[in-house]
Amino acid sequence: MKVYYIFLSLGVIYHVTLTSCLPDVVKIGAMFETGDDTLLTAFNTAVDSMNSESFRLSNFRLSSIIEQLEHQDSFQASKKVCDLLEKGVAAIFGPQSEESSSTVQSFCDAMHVPHVEIRWDFRTYGDNHSVNLFPYTTSLSKAYYDYVKHKNWKSFAIVYEENEALVRLQELLKDPSIRKRRVIVKQFVQGREYRKIIKELGRAGVKNFIIDVPSEKIRTVLKQAQQVDMMSEYHNYFLTSLDLHTIDLKDFQYGGTNISAFSLVDENGQQYINFLRNWKTGYPGLDKENSKPALKTDVALMYDAVKLFSAALRDLDKTNRKIVVPAISCQTEQPWTYGRDIINKMRQISVNGLTGNVKFDKYGFRSDFNLKILQLTQQGLKEIGKWRPRSGINMTGNFSKAYEEAIQSLKNKTLIVTTLLSAPYIILKEDRNKALTGNDRYDGYCMDLIREISKIRGFKYEIKEVGDKTYGKKNKHGEWNGMIRELIDGESNIPTYKRMWNFMESTRPRVFVESIEKGVERVRNENYAFLMESTTIEYMVERKCDLMQVGGLLDTKGFGIATPSGSPYRTALSSAILKLQESGALHILKQRWWKQEGPQCEQEVKTGSGRASELGLDNVGGVFVVLMAGLGFACVIVLGEFTWKSRKVAVEEREPLCVELCKELKFAITCGGSTKPIEKPREDQQPTNGLHFMSLTSFENAGAKEIVS
Repeated sequence: MKVYYIFLSLGVIYHVTLTSCLPDVVKIGAMFETGDDTLLTAFNTAVDSMNSESFRLSNFRLSSIIEQLEHQDSFQASKKVCDLLEKGVAAIFGPQSEESSSTVQSFCDAMHVPHVEIRWDFRTYGDNHSVNLFPYTTSLSKAYYDYVKHKNWKSFAIVYEENEALVRLQELLKDPSIRKRRVIVKQFVQGREYRKIIKELGRAGVKNFIIDVPSEKIRTVLKQAQQVDMMSEYHNYFLTSLDLHTIDLKDFQYGGTNISAFSLVDENGQQYINFLRNWKTGYPGLDKENSKPALKTDVALMYDAVKLFSAALRDLDKTNRKIVVPAISCQTEQPWTYGRDIINKMRQISVNGLTGNVKFDKYGFRSDFNLKILQLTQQGLKEIGKWRPRSGINMTGNFSKAYEEAIQSLKNKTLIVTTLLSAPYIILKEDRNKALTGNDRYDGYCMDLIREISKIRGFKYEIKEVGDKTYGKKNKHGEWNGMIRELIDGESNIPTYKRMWNFMESTRPRVFVESIEKGVERVRNENYAFLMESTTIEYMVERKCDLMQVGGLLDTKGFGIATPSGSPYRTALSSAILKLQESGALHILKQRWWKQEGPQCEQEVKTGSGRASELGLDNVGGVFVVLMAGLGFACVIVLGEFTWKSRKVAVEEREPLCVELCKELKFAITCGGSTKPIEKPREDQQPTNGLHFMSLTSFENAGAKEIVS
């Protein structure tokens, strides 16, 4: 094809002829199965977009030839592909089902015609005439593995419907460290309800799920999980589908359940906005009320596939090689000469599309791609991080925003608080006038603490006594009972408990006791020492006069409020406790329940190697006697020294002793300082050494003879 351009410059007309290596119109075929109407629309939109760009960048147009067939009908697919080849198409896009696509690929390989795919296919080979834009199976599987590794799940369940799911999760299943984790693998039976298996896994204590089902069944799975009470804030669901962003999740976004998945589509790019604009303008079947509909991954990949093919043709158009696209007959099986060139060019170049940067490795696979990590919040799905092949998981979520969401989700929520009766933490209230019910039956330090925390965070609570009356310990199978068991099973949200010291299991007679009260009773009635935490010892000693604490602390451990692993409320509760501590509320509560409430011990506790009684005046009177005696003796010494010094000064100054005493005393009382001026002698004062005194004036007028004599 020749294109003529005429330029007029300074009155001279220039004729420039550009020769194109491609036909004026390049035909491309596409095969769509029943139900693929959205993909058909996406394909037509992409062709229109490339043609508008091609006018500016190249000299050819794309013309689409559409063939429709029944789903998974490989026989019909074989007839349709031959029809397309006979019409002289340069490439064939689709179809989506494995059976039909494999048939089309066989014909394209034989005829050397490019076959463009956008579906997940773990059987893809790099040495054929097919180009698949869907992320490479091994790379996508590594992304799933990196996510579970980042979450550090010690136990989880993999639940899938189709057998291919195990291939998608191969990197996770073959990891050697998986043997150190508790992993349960279950398969949904097609056509049956999902809730039965989910409920069984819930009874087994599973909180973390990896769900692999077709995107159109995701909402059904989550809805049935919600119906069997498996969608609490302590459950985590990771969906392997790349189309979670297209699912209506409004029924789950306020429940607090952690629902997350990967996404390949870049919804923030300008191309995405332009594509939607072209789609909505040209095709009235799209819901125009939705200003930003979510495109499924295959729709975005279809656009990118057409763009990649168009870019490859543009590059080939610059090589000055004449490319002819003939009609090909399936009967003669004569391969197309230039098909391999187009395939190689598509694998060599890269384009920026709706699914990010589209490029292929040396084996012809799309192994280098980026994924967004989406998580359901009260505002819908939000991006909280990214995955890249080389760097893995990189979380970019806003911690402060997640913290605020956790606080908001606590408001008006009812938490189950499991505990044991143990004074002063939890005690039963007595009211002879009426029968108490619910939380009104209980009182104590923990009740006041939970009440204060609930005021800060705005949640409601229900006190529940643990069923087997134990705090919790592991049996020989490694399973917990008591309070910890209820916490693991999700029967409670918060346990209040005390830390007990472990004794030697082999000690006989048995030193373990069933409760603190029985331990205290053994101390009072037997030759028995009871190891317990210091806070309760302090409470007991305050009320039982014959008890005392012996020795110091063996270790320091703080009390805490335990929540299930991964609870979103942990930080919110911790910050509320810090506020109570800073305001002094915790100290006030302790003073109330340790010092004020209940009977107090008024008998003086005998001193010993442990707690000592208070010291009275009789105990410390001798100290004051010694102090007073020392002060008196010091005063005598000072007075004697003062008198002696004054007497010496009086002699030197020729003053009476009483006068000098008064002067020295006045100087000391008026705080005259550390120095004192020397007094001048009076003129009438004569020396007492018997020598004749001569004034300096007389001395100056005297002769030498007089001085000598």
